[in-house]
Amino acid sequence: MRTQRQGLGSPKKINDWRAVHLDGRGRKPKNLRLSVEGIFWILRTGAPWRYLPVDYGPWQSVYDRFRSWASSGLWEYLMNHFQEAFADLEYVMVDSSSIRVHQDAARTHRGQTRDAMGRSRGGLTTKLHMACDALGYPLSFVLTCGERGDAPQAIGVLRKWLNQPSACLLDGGYDSDAIREFIVQSSGTAVIPPNPTRASKTGALSVITLLRRRCS
Repeated sequence: MRTQRQGLGSPKKINDWRAVHLDGRGRKPKNLRLSVEGIFWILRTGAPWRYLPVDYGPWQSVYDRFRSWASSGLWEYLMNHFQEAFADLEYVMVDSSSIRVHQDAARTHRGQTRDAMGRSRGGLTTKLHMACDALGYPLSFVLTCGERGDAPQAIGVLRKWLNQPSACLLDGGYDSDAIREFIVQSSGTAVIPPNPTRASKTGALSVITLLRRRCS
């Protein structure tokens, strides 16, 4: 059942900040929530860390905290925590988006690793394939080179979340027998429009089209 989408800072979810409570030894930040908000500010704006407003604290401290949490797997833990608590699986939606590689990353020299970077019409790009719940919250994602197709990644991002009947909403780029069969076998309902460029079409609509052509 869909509910109103709320941010982590809303009063009803204020207790969720216990999920990032720091245990163990080490120096603790004076205001943990402020540090997290500073990290989110950087992620939202794409600004360099040195441009972090002073209201969030010293940029170097916030940056070091971000790197430490990334290395420890905290971000992945938080994502799983909020998904288990709030994911609305009435609908599961899958789509992709191409992202232009930053100019600094585009300067890699020959022999250096180019993880998830591929060359397309727009230059070096990375493609983000993501599954979201009915409220638009991310469930799972994978990064590929920009020239990779959408359909081959669909089953991978859906696999974990089709453990209950859900309507899977995908566009025509995901129109394939393998994806439809996987969704049905996982107790889901495939809501995928037919791809007009597909060589072989199945289903009632293709039969109706064939009969209409014969009668015309």
